[in-house]
Amino acid sequence: MFYPSCKREKIFNAISLKHVSDNTGGFSFNTHLCRLYLDGIEDLELNANAFDFAYFGRNLKSVERSLFWNNTDLDTLLCAAVEPPVFTGTDEYPLSGHEECFGRMILYVPRSGINAYKSAEVWNMFENILPIEDYSGDSIYNKIQALHNTCFTVSYCIGDSVVHQDQVLYCDTIPEYAYEPQKEGHTFSGWSEIPQTMPAHDVTVTGSFIVN
Repeated sequence: MFYPSCKREKIFNAISLKHVSDNTGGFSFNTHLCRLYLDGIEDLELNANAFDFAYFGRNLKSVERSLFWNNTDLDTLLCAAVEPPVFTGTDEYPLSGHEECFGRMILYVPRSGINAYKSAEVWNMFENILPIEDYSGDSIYNKIQALHNTCFTVSYCIGDSVVHQDQVLYCDTIPEYAYEPQKEGHTFSGWSEIPQTMPAHDVTVTGSFIVN
């Protein structure tokens, strides 16, 4: 059991730890833990909201739906299991209404299993599923830290013309762009959908008009 007063930056479990549950104390109330490493885990029943990075090893078979419920902090998950773990649990932890979380988080999985994750229940809610070759949690974490210092471009376009660009750090909030372009005989109807936070790629936003 880990209490909120813990000041640890990283939790790493021994290979013998096969099952973790919030019912046994878990991590739900921790506010000072940053990274979670569960290399030998097979069954997982916890909410990962206390962490910004989680690593689950190759042996993970099942995951409780509460892992992602009401998640506001977890932004990167590395799951080394080639076969997507099965989600268990009931509608006590509904995931509908939490689409923004899945749009924000990045899921790293083995390259050979990426198509299976993209079609598997719950896992297919992730908008960003990326392949990994290196299963080391620490090395992936370091790469992700570098990613957090990388800017990507948000381009606002009307037709083929770029009218405005912003450089935004990965995971930062994308600033609002309130400019309304003008076109004779038309009314500007708005910009296309914009993610709330910057993904790990450039974003193109298009404006549209309606005829008066």
